[in-house]
Amino acid sequence: MNPLGVHTHDKVGINTSEPNEALTVQGNVFVTGNIYQPSDQRLKTNIERVSDDEMLRHIEAIPIYDYEWKEDSFQNQKKQARGGRIEYTIH
Repeated sequence: MNPLGVHTHDKVGINTSEPNEALTVQGNVFVTGNIYQPSDQRLKTNIERVSDDEMLRHIEAIPIYDYEWKEDSFQNQKKQARGGRIEYTIH
């Protein structure tokens, strides 16, 4: 049982009295799990595979960076990784 469960048909605001979406947060959010944005083919129509050339153009346009975490990034949390890549969603 989740003691902080919120069930509402209205908009919810954290640190705001005027939320403009289902959930509006004014300030930072620390997430230990994942945030999902569903993309289900059942909600789409006219789905067509793009050509290999077009696919490569999209992939080549993605900026990817190597990085290392700042030493104080997770003062109170266990570091999961010392580095990695920053990747972007293709629209």
